[in-house]
Amino acid sequence: VVKKFHLDQKIYDISGKIKPEISNVRIDKDLKNKEFKIKFVEDGDIINKAYKTKGFSFMLTCRNVHKGDSFKFMVEDLPTAVEKLKDKIEITRVKKTNIVKISVRDTEPERAKDIANAIVDFYIQEDISRKSKTAAMALNFINQQLVITKNNLDKAEFNLSRYRAKEGIVALTKQTEATIDKITDLEKEKANIAIQEKQIEDLYQQLKNGGFVNFNPSGMSALGDPVIVGMLSRLSNLDVTRKSLLSQYTEKHPQVIAITSEIRELRKKLLLSIENSLTTLRGQRHSIERIIDRYKENLKLLPKAEQELANLVRESRVQESLYTLLLKKQKEMSIAQASTISNIRIVDPAIVPKLPANTSTKLRNVIISVILGLFLGVLLAFFLDYLDDTIKSSEDIEKKLGLPIYGVIPHINGLDKHKVFASEAPLDKHKVFASESENSLDKHKVFAGKVLPDNPTSSVFLSNPSSEKAQIAQKKDGFKMIESYRSLRTNIQFADIEKKNKVFLITSPGHDEGKTTTVANLSYVLSIMNMHVLMIDADLRKPHLHRIFNVDREPGLTDILIGEKKPEETIHSTSIKNLSLLTAGITPPNPTELLFSSRTDKLIQDLRESFDFIFVDSSPVLASADTPILATKVDGVFAVLRAEKTTFKTAKAMQEILEKNVHAKITGVILNDMNPSLAKYYGDYHYYHYYKYYGDSHKKSKKIDFFTKLFKKS
Repeated sequence: VVKKFHLDQKIYDISGKIKPEISNVRIDKDLKNKEFKIKFVEDGDIINKAYKTKGFSFMLTCRNVHKGDSFKFMVEDLPTAVEKLKDKIEITRVKKTNIVKISVRDTEPERAKDIANAIVDFYIQEDISRKSKTAAMALNFINQQLVITKNNLDKAEFNLSRYRAKEGIVALTKQTEATIDKITDLEKEKANIAIQEKQIEDLYQQLKNGGFVNFNPSGMSALGDPVIVGMLSRLSNLDVTRKSLLSQYTEKHPQVIAITSEIRELRKKLLLSIENSLTTLRGQRHSIERIIDRYKENLKLLPKAEQELANLVRESRVQESLYTLLLKKQKEMSIAQASTISNIRIVDPAIVPKLPANTSTKLRNVIISVILGLFLGVLLAFFLDYLDDTIKSSEDIEKKLGLPIYGVIPHINGLDKHKVFASEAPLDKHKVFASESENSLDKHKVFAGKVLPDNPTSSVFLSNPSSEKAQIAQKKDGFKMIESYRSLRTNIQFADIEKKNKVFLITSPGHDEGKTTTVANLSYVLSIMNMHVLMIDADLRKPHLHRIFNVDREPGLTDILIGEKKPEETIHSTSIKNLSLLTAGITPPNPTELLFSSRTDKLIQDLRESFDFIFVDSSPVLASADTPILATKVDGVFAVLRAEKTTFKTAKAMQEILEKNVHAKITGVILNDMNPSLAKYYGDYHYYHYYKYYGDSHKKSKKIDFFTKLFKKS
């Protein structure tokens, strides 16, 4: 927190009306806690000017400088700055709950809010890091073994190939083959035990050295002993309880002493159980090694040439089997590590205080009276919200529809709903996604003598609030949109590791819910990852994708299905690398029968070989019979539901048509046009804080307050 907000840097004793800003400070350790005085010798403005002296350099921005103006500057050492920050922080526990309240006092209200929120964010990150430590250590061990095994495999295959070429011996007897297969299976079992043994050894060392292991079921599942897992869970809960007690009592309090004693005894039992488990695993490994040795002795009875070939084949198969096993374990540990979540939740984030901390009691009572006076308004708001059947959060979808959420696309404020660039404005390949950068710019960063803008634009295809047309927005809010599609991309790739699905149908219950825009943006964020992506516009009645990418509608999909064109003659390249588009083509008189034909199946099958992902944009489910037909021909279906527009009634009708009528599987839901400012009211704390981090919500927080919720539906 100190480093993030530069709390170790102090500017004081400022003369005149100047407001100096210092950045990019570099200072030697022995110059910390020493005072520097900066005095100006001429009038003018100083913009990002670099200053350097022995052991100390910085960038300075200061406007309206007059000769003789000055200020003092000091960089404190980290321990001193941390201690001063601790003096500003007050942490109290809400009685009879597991809720703690964090208060920060500071001369700047905005910074006090940011510090409080940052403390919680860093604590949650540290909690996740501790919980995933066991999986991380196992993953590190597996990665090391993968490198060794890969080298051994390459060497074994090379030796086998060279020997066969030299001696002219290709095949072994069936008996020898069977012996080699048994050895391979045993070596694989032995390696599996070794990995499990390594995990338990790491756990044992953590406990033996006095550390606590944060219980994470996904990371502990590989231990294979439910007794150990249960004791670890109990130990973790006791540690949490002890820390909670220490926030109220001292080490000598009877309750603290009792729980400390219980932890000590449970730790002893746990260490003993782990030792027994290790002994059992080692015994199993030694037993397997003895069996392997007996099979190896049998191979020695073979003729010399066959014996040498058998040994080379055995080594090659064993290394290949071990390599496959390690790859599988690597994926399992990666999933365990990535799925680690914190059990810490933010009830209410810190906000900028309206009044100083020492406001009089009388004024506080007035404020409380006003709040109580709005109580009936709050009840009315909740009642109207209860009557509203529209989808408002991802939690609603998971509970009422039973479908997983793959992505949440935020609502972008400030768009002119009447200014739409569809076919009238072609995409400029030099402007679209111009600021597609994984890292935001430092507003003080200087490049080639020029200051880069501190509000970089980000471009993204945006759905128009009143129609399914698309427009290009280049504004700071576009970054939130890009991040949401990156998150959606990650979720689809992560879920697809084992299934290898390629072809997905993206649809919605009705019109104006954002399915076409989702196809365009999702295809884009996948294409910039060097993946070949194809978009198919199968909305034969009202196609839109050709307008977004400024390509001709004809020839297209229908021309292929009626046999007049081939795929290579109709697939359009876009101005974006790796991104292709198969337009709808002419409007046929019988689109449903055309899509139902066997040519559709053959087309999809042929295109699989040429693209990493294929996204099919179809008509709304409730508007035509085309989409249910297409749903049976693809690998999965993503339903786009628009927050505060799509009703549960229409969503359930779509679900019944796809899952019950045609037995298609809805892979997941993409929640579109979600207003981040309202997410916290409906339980979507994750998305609220995610978009608050990437957006500019601190400037809008004064506008989006209690009245947004109160008068939303009235």
